[in-house]
Amino acid sequence: MTDRERVTMPGVTTVLPYVDEPKETLRALNSPESLVKHPAIRTTAREAAIRQGGDLVKPVYAVWKSYLRPAGVTWQDVQAASSENRDKWRAWADGLLPWLSALEGLVERLNARTGGGLGLAAELGHRRLEVEASAMTLSEAATLPVSGKR
Repeated sequence: MTDRERVTMPGVTTVLPYVDEPKETLRALNSPESLVKHPAIRTTAREAAIRQGGDLVKPVYAVWKSYLRPAGVTWQDVQAASSENRDKWRAWADGLLPWLSALEGLVERLNARTGGGLGLAAELGHRRLEVEASAMTLSEAATLPVSGKR
């Protein structure tokens, strides 16, 4: 059992750190150019990016990769879950859903694809909460807010 696996909540074997909202991606999704419908793809560049999910999840995966790989979650799993999370990504881009809720949706989709065990360390106030398993005891981890329903 790794340190990361020992720092768990009931049903959660891997706690993923909060990832800051990608403001540049949000600006790009809402730029006038991304809202133009392209006949070759039969939709807007914004909608295509949301449906594919890759551009949205790349910065998240860069932070989560070291947590996901030991849990057996591949880039392909993340890419597919991101695509399945398109309604929450769209709501976030439209300003109808906070970033944290969109991330929670991604974790739910990852759990559905991979059999569960992932949880998201929630944002506390205005500071980012990052879980460093090697520096945290199980009793300390038990006080962390975790989301990721299965």
